[in-house]
Amino acid sequence: MDSLYSKILILFFLFLVVCTIGFRLLLNDKKKSYSHTHDESKCRKLSDLLNIKQKFTLVSNPSNSFNYQLGIKELLNSFIQKKCPTEKNDIEFLYAKELISYTESYLNSYTVYDCHGSPYLKVNYKPENNNPSYKSYKLMAEIKSADTNDYLYGYIVDNQKGGYFVMDTSEKILVNMNREGLDLAWDIQILVLDHPASDSNFLLMFLGKQFIQNMSEKDTDDGCNVNYANANLCYSVLLLSTAITLILLTIKYVIDSIYIKHIDRHSEHEPLDQEMHSESH
Repeated sequence: MDSLYSKILILFFLFLVVCTIGFRLLLNDKKKSYSHTHDESKCRKLSDLLNIKQKFTLVSNPSNSFNYQLGIKELLNSFIQKKCPTEKNDIEFLYAKELISYTESYLNSYTVYDCHGSPYLKVNYKPENNNPSYKSYKLMAEIKSADTNDYLYGYIVDNQKGGYFVMDTSEKILVNMNREGLDLAWDIQILVLDHPASDSNFLLMFLGKQFIQNMSEKDTDDGCNVNYANANLCYSVLLLSTAITLILLTIKYVIDSIYIKHIDRHSEHEPLDQEMHSESH
């Protein structure tokens, strides 16, 4: 019975160790960054992967909320996550563990790259437009070409309701991006498909950057790999299981020691009792 009890405790401890290590590895697998591809194939576009190209929803991935990860509701195995390592909240868009696009940040701007590492759009967070007709809008950023021409395609505008829209230089609205209440969910509706500023990959990069930036301001963790909260959770479970197992084994050892001492004392008194009994006869 004692041997069975010890084996159960040891198996329990080993089970917790295996579960903890497995959980840690699973989180690491889900949060690693990917390098751009070197083949000559055409980079994928989100619009090519969706059945309905003009509307999709960007949601927080509940199983990876600690890892600062977003997903596309209409597209399984799609992830927008922080690119690691990075100190500038850069992000990457993955589909089925394949890199689709990513960002590189600079002072007051960032550039969007495709899967081959070629830049195609740039966001400048300090619009330089002084046109009086834009006074009614809160211009958040400019959308420009990433080549040497620096061509202005349009603007990202804060709609003053917690969302954004994209408009071209003639004030035509190209894209609406609205939040669903207080949830980490965005409804993206593309009104004009054939415009560079309506590029679906670019829209993901913009909202992903906003999400990562907001999360980073609320959390001291950098969001890379399995973040520190998850790592601490794994190690805490392992330490707690070790402590519980050791405490139970210690309790068992103390009980066994007391029981053995009791048996020894009983054994010492038994011959003496028998001797006294024989002398009385």
